[in-house]
Amino acid sequence: MLKMGILGMGKMGELHAKWINANENLKLVAICDKDILRLELYKKKYAVPAFTDVNEFLSQDDIDFVVIVTTNEVHEKLTVMTLKAGKNVIVKNQ
Repeated sequence: MLKMGILGMGKMGELHAKWINANENLKLVAICDKDILRLELYKKKYAVPAFTDVNEFLSQDDIDFVVIVTTNEVHEKLTVMTLKAGKNVIVKNQ
């Protein structure tokens, strides 16, 4: 089972969370977003740890893949950070 984290919990993050939860080979283990209210909502909905700090999120040992679904202008920076943290990455353009 691949353990997934999502960076960016807007509409696309929510769609990916649903997709991950519907797949028996994947497990959502953490989420990250800068919007605290949005994080609290999805933290309760999916019963996973939630982070506002990207570095803290990326330091989680149980994340195998990070799905980046933020705005396009930060994709490169977040991808490099994710790879340097030793995680696999999937980037979704919006």
